[in-house]
Amino acid sequence: MEMIAARILCAGLYASDDQPLNFQEQVFTEISSGIICILFITPEKFERNAQFRTLLKNMATFQGIHFIIDEVHCVKNYAYFRESWCYLSQLKTICPTALILMMTATLTYNNARDIMTNLGLDFSCVKIIHGATLKRDELIYEIIKKKEYREENLKETITQIKSIPECSIIYCATQKDCYEVADFLRINLRDENIKVMVATNAFGLGINMPDVCLVIHYTMPLNLSNYIQETGRAGRDGLSAKCILLYARKDVRVLYNIVAGERESLTDITTKGEEMRQVYLMECQKKIWEIIFFCETKYECRQNALTQYHNWKTPLLEIQSSTIESSCGKCDVCQLRAKEKLIVKDMKMPALKLLNVVEVITGLGSNIIIAKDVVDIFCKSKSALPKYKELEIYRKEQDAEVKLTNDEAKRLFNDLVIRGMILTDIILQRGKTAGVFSWTFPVLGVSDGT
Repeated sequence: MEMIAARILCAGLYASDDQPLNFQEQVFTEISSGIICILFITPEKFERNAQFRTLLKNMATFQGIHFIIDEVHCVKNYAYFRESWCYLSQLKTICPTALILMMTATLTYNNARDIMTNLGLDFSCVKIIHGATLKRDELIYEIIKKKEYREENLKETITQIKSIPECSIIYCATQKDCYEVADFLRINLRDENIKVMVATNAFGLGINMPDVCLVIHYTMPLNLSNYIQETGRAGRDGLSAKCILLYARKDVRVLYNIVAGERESLTDITTKGEEMRQVYLMECQKKIWEIIFFCETKYECRQNALTQYHNWKTPLLEIQSSTIESSCGKCDVCQLRAKEKLIVKDMKMPALKLLNVVEVITGLGSNIIIAKDVVDIFCKSKSALPKYKELEIYRKEQDAEVKLTNDEAKRLFNDLVIRGMILTDIILQRGKTAGVFSWTFPVLGVSDGT
């Protein structure tokens, strides 16, 4: 609508019966005659409409054509439930000389390489234009630990909503949660003049509302990229905005149900055809660990953590902001650090020792090993299982240079998982109530080459 208001001739096509055939034919005619110079189209429409692809091929031959793929990270993120994104690889087949501009605000270097492979493009021939930083100084991040009871968490959302004057967005993991939260707000805010949107992350990538000054995640997002995208809806007027995440580790089962379709284990692969899906699920698992690590840290500025997540530290790029920036001074971690003295430690030797513990106990071939077992042995905890207390690695006196507190050891363990040096799985066990799961993070071992 903004382009039409600016008198730029454009149109949009999508795969739906809502657009009659005669409208599509008119659009095709106006494109061919040069009346329409910009066309918005969904990947599904491109894949399913052979007539349209023929039109593009003819235009590329006689008139010239260029493509823009907006939110290109969807090529990877949506590949397993919107396969049409991968069909965009046909763009270069149909129009080999056409230039393609790919745009996104959230993409890691490795994911960029994967996307180029999916699109059939030579990564070495891609020109990368990368912003200096993703830092949003106007956003104030805070992680709030969820209470035990649902109603307490719903009351927390009301407290946060009442604390700001403008619009709020509440992100939920499922449609069921959306209805539950929305109903609670309707009942408890019926006499208030408050503007709130409750939605899943399907609430459009391109939403551009200037007056959103609060984003609440009722459940932690699937990954940090989603979190950056979703919190990025706030503060678009340049004024301060709050980004609140209600965090509970137990919510990981909700996330896992979304990405794994209620599969009870990432290693539960029954056919060769599922091998690609296994790779996808393993990537999702790593990203879940990243968001857990982000939520549980008490040491790293939230703003810096998010900024560094998408910094491309590679020889191909020279990014001035690749070094750690000063803390934002506004997030909950920075507020905590202002009250407590920060101690910097070299974690190389503790990391090697922790990896050794993992290697030893996973090599025993015993029952399921969890992170607590590893940390208990590493810290010589009295709560370690009796069978582990008999191990030499437990009984051997700890060198001073590798001693850590229990909290430090947990953080180090999580960091090594995120770096791919410690391998884990997620196992869900179905309860007696439908859709209710308990969950375990078993430790599988140390990765090859570590």
